[in-house]
Amino acid sequence: MWRLVERRIKEAVLSGGTLMQRPRTADEFLSLLQKSNLLESARFEQLTQKLAEASTPITDPSRLAALLVREHVLTRFQADQILQGRSKGFWVNKKYKILDQVGIGGMARVFLAEHIIMRRKVALKVLPTAKCAEPASLARFLREARAIASIHHPNVIRAYDIDQDSDFYYIVLEYAEGETVAQYVEKHGPIPWPQACDYVYQAAAGLEHLLSCGLIHRDIKPSNIIIEHHGTIKLVDLGLAVFFEEKELDPLTIKYEQNVLGTADYLAPEQAIDSHNVDGRADIYSLGATFCFMLCGESPFPKGTVMEKLHAHQTEPFKTIRDRAPDVPKDLDAILRKMLAKQPKDRFASMTELRSAIRRFLPINSVSAQLSGTFAMLNGHGQHGSADASETPIHLAHAHNAKSMVPPSPASKPTPKSDVRLAEKHSKPTMEIAPGSLMREPLPPPPPGEDADEEIEMESDSELTDGTKKSRFSIKLSPPILIALAGGGVAILAVLAAAWYFLL
Repeated sequence: MWRLVERRIKEAVLSGGTLMQRPRTADEFLSLLQKSNLLESARFEQLTQKLAEASTPITDPSRLAALLVREHVLTRFQADQILQGRSKGFWVNKKYKILDQVGIGGMARVFLAEHIIMRRKVALKVLPTAKCAEPASLARFLREARAIASIHHPNVIRAYDIDQDSDFYYIVLEYAEGETVAQYVEKHGPIPWPQACDYVYQAAAGLEHLLSCGLIHRDIKPSNIIIEHHGTIKLVDLGLAVFFEEKELDPLTIKYEQNVLGTADYLAPEQAIDSHNVDGRADIYSLGATFCFMLCGESPFPKGTVMEKLHAHQTEPFKTIRDRAPDVPKDLDAILRKMLAKQPKDRFASMTELRSAIRRFLPINSVSAQLSGTFAMLNGHGQHGSADASETPIHLAHAHNAKSMVPPSPASKPTPKSDVRLAEKHSKPTMEIAPGSLMREPLPPPPPGEDADEEIEMESDSELTDGTKKSRFSIKLSPPILIALAGGGVAILAVLAAAWYFLL
């Protein structure tokens, strides 16, 4: 009994609110709502007047709370807090109104809030009062603010401000509307591999930018990667990030004797031994473990205690993902195994090298493919990098019912009927466009049984001016010429018009 009371008091203190008796009537609920200042005076008076004029009075506080949530007067979080007897803790520095609690961890809580003047939704990462009294927690929180302030990348969450309200600190962050990889997999199950490749590619891009700014994340895991509704990935929680200049002698880690920092399921082997003396390849390992979670719904070594998991990361080789996700191509499985190599020297040397390896597995309509300019596929077709020559290339945009995250590119529009015969016989990928380059590759040889020099004959009838004689003519065009004409409709019309003119 006393433990329950202590827990409720502690929750009230951490949330900044005052523990009060739960409302037993609608009037008591309205009294708490008025004290919370969630509604302006005029709006509150309008609400009470409408409730008084209602034909059927509402006396139950739960029914009233449900009504206010349904009418968008309160959020579900706000209503629940008032039902628990709280009337304080809804405002931060008198300018941020708390709308919801979107995350909670061992060190801080994350709230969805609204700036009342700018009308902009933000995420507030709040370090509770009890944690502010711990030097290690406060130092790490302030270091996270410093780390985020130096970052500006579409795949890394942005920080707007850091401030203090009374006896707690908070960081104002960009609000990424979506769900974490952990939440997504829990709700929908494992992610189809083409879609997972897109997410890992974007995460690697964000980590690559962190490295360019001198930062190592050190805590990549499914709960620290947010998938926005339009498919963009956001890296969050740089609380364990370390700057290169602090890497060799991380004063925070050493001062408080915290040699192992990270999450056991996704921790690189060398990070478990010495967390402050790692490089970017530790993030590659953690990203590989997260990649494994995306593909099969569990970490590489999911069984056992924390110490058993750490030991497995140290000693047990990761053999294959295909026993848990058989549809994953063999070449992609090889990439994952390289990411999860025990020794850093056996992994990819950089995020750039990792992205290059994954690039050919990207769906053509993915966020990564659109942003990186990897359009090596024509008319929406390409290779998925299978190690077996017998495996048939597939249309990545629809592989495993992968969701379309961006509108189709112009390259994927249907081929006009007049060009169907030509496209079926001779249309091949001829160009790969990558950022900062424009490189043309040779036209691949035609499939067996087809003649590379096969000519396409076009016939037409013409009547002489006297109406008594007819002549037939044929124009034979080789594929390269016809492709050039097909690329410019005006040229085709000009050739046909000229032929018609001379025959007349």
